[in-house]
Amino acid sequence: MKNFSLLTSCLIAFCITFSKAQTTAIDFSENDCNGVSHHLFSELESGKVIVMVFVMPCSSCVGPALTSYNIVQSFEQTNPGQVLYYLSDDVGNSTCSQIDGWANSNSIGSIRKSFSSANINMNDYGIAGMPKIVVLGGGIQHKIYFNENDAAAGNSINIHGAISLALTESGAGDLNIKENNFSIYIDNDNSTVIANYNLAHSSDIQISIVNSLGNEIRTLSIQNQNSGLHTENFKLGNMANGIYFLTIKTGTGILSKKFFYTN
Repeated sequence: MKNFSLLTSCLIAFCITFSKAQTTAIDFSENDCNGVSHHLFSELESGKVIVMVFVMPCSSCVGPALTSYNIVQSFEQTNPGQVLYYLSDDVGNSTCSQIDGWANSNSIGSIRKSFSSANINMNDYGIAGMPKIVVLGGGIQHKIYFNENDAAAGNSINIHGAISLALTESGAGDLNIKENNFSIYIDNDNSTVIANYNLAHSSDIQISIVNSLGNEIRTLSIQNQNSGLHTENFKLGNMANGIYFLTIKTGTGILSKKFFYTN
């Protein structure tokens, strides 16, 4: 017998795991290691979500840095160009060559933006740690959604949830599906997760089951679905035990809810 327990939506406070005093981003204008200029607040105000990964670089940085990179890469499939991965030396005293060499040797790939500048400093975000990962978004609010150090910086569930929430609040436009019009439940024989949602207007839809690493396990795409109430079913067989997200995306935003699967 399979047992399932629904957990709360990832678009609520549990996604925001940090307790530091700093609650808003610190602005900077700086060139990345390819010479491309970036103004942090301009990018946030354009609706981008930015995952800042501070490293020395060091061996203990690899796991959390790679986990967050893989999650950002997964959002590139559902929200192309909206979630950016910034890899920065912790205090700007490692060269671009050192940072990029470390990243390449640890499979942190081409969608990253690398920085080596004292203008981008992890101490702006409270207690230091290796690595430190910060998720920024919220449009003109320049909000911090995740801020963790050391091993806690690699919590894939909280990173994924923070990015999802940041996308929702980052000026992506009318979400089409509101949080209170999206629900999921497990059917009586514990084999199917069922999504109910209400479209405000017709739209292309993508519904996915995503694991805690950001990998899509099941995906359903529907073109030009009519407005109104809809129900879609996903079979849950052949999945590993663990925490998953059911994610629904329209052309203007993304919502996720979290559930736990046990064989």
